[in-house]
Amino acid sequence: MLARIELATLGLPVLLGVFWLLDRWARRRRKVQWGPDRRVNLVYWFLQFVGVDPVVDWAQHVFFGAMLATSAGVVRGVTAPWVGRQPAVLQGIVLVLTADLLLYWWHRFMHTRVAWRYHAVHHSTVELDWLGAVRHHPLEGLAGSLITGVPLVLLGFSSGVVAGWWIPLSIFLDWLSHANLGWDFGPFRYVLASPAYHRWHHATDAEAIDKNFAQVFPIWDVLFGTCYLPSDGRQPKGYGLVANDVPATLGGQLLHPFVRRDRHQVTGR
Repeated sequence: MLARIELATLGLPVLLGVFWLLDRWARRRRKVQWGPDRRVNLVYWFLQFVGVDPVVDWAQHVFFGAMLATSAGVVRGVTAPWVGRQPAVLQGIVLVLTADLLLYWWHRFMHTRVAWRYHAVHHSTVELDWLGAVRHHPLEGLAGSLITGVPLVLLGFSSGVVAGWWIPLSIFLDWLSHANLGWDFGPFRYVLASPAYHRWHHATDAEAIDKNFAQVFPIWDVLFGTCYLPSDGRQPKGYGLVANDVPATLGGQLLHPFVRRDRHQVTGR
């Protein structure tokens, strides 16, 4: 929780300024204007910092406290001393790899029939840019934070390592991967998830459906057969949902998972 506060008070304004400038540069170059998607995304940003984040912090505090008071605390008692003895650099590397692997499988789960209605809200944007990085149904955001956070707590990573390694890296790359940029990082395209890499995840092209789940390291997609990044540099034909069944309004999107409808095909894309 303290890590989130530190990032918000120190690094967040800088990141916001950098991505605002990148967005202006990209939009002038491509002559793209503001659309309705971006206005909805701005509301999601407001909800994220004044609504979702405080609830997530409270839920983590309650859940982690209860977890550590039970037998789960025994597991932490075994792993935490070993983790704590490792150099900070090694802790950071192991932490980032572990957290990103957890996020990879969580992301794949969100593309299953069970969870897709929630995740479809994120994919409903057709104006893909960094503002859309926070377009997530609040329940998905809450569940994702707990799913990825619990194992890290059990392993015994310190809040300082989490604050210094995982949180800044994951937020920066999440915003960058959604940015309105065509960068693919050249020879490092399979080392870090680039904007070009993640744009294919949001593409409506049939060959790109359910591909590129990794947030930081594309190696997970390579290992588990979900990597798609054309070598010819071509761009997706479009972004959003093939089914196009998510409302364009904020209220409609928040209610979308609870509205009765026909069964989706595979992922609903």
